Amino acid sequence: MFWASADVRFVPNRTASLPTVTTRFVLAEDSYLMREGLRSMLDLAADIELLATCEDYDELMEAVEAHEPAVVLTGAGRSRLDPW
Repeated sequence: MFWASADVRFVPNRTASLPTVTTRFVLAEDSYLMREGLRSMLDLAADIELLATCEDYDELMEAVEAHEPAVVLTGAGRSRLDPW
């Protein structure tokens, strides 16, 4: 059986910090409204670094080559991001 008095409290060690991992993103979306909405949401995340936003396939390829992101977030469906 575990028992503790009311005077015993758990105090987290705030001096010890865990290493942070930042994920590098390139955002590609041909719709301006969607692209800017996603950009504003991604900017709020502390662990995401938004490297570039693109609206067509050529911009996306240049951004991927220049920044080498870990993640490319693209829109779905047929759009200006489709090279075919």
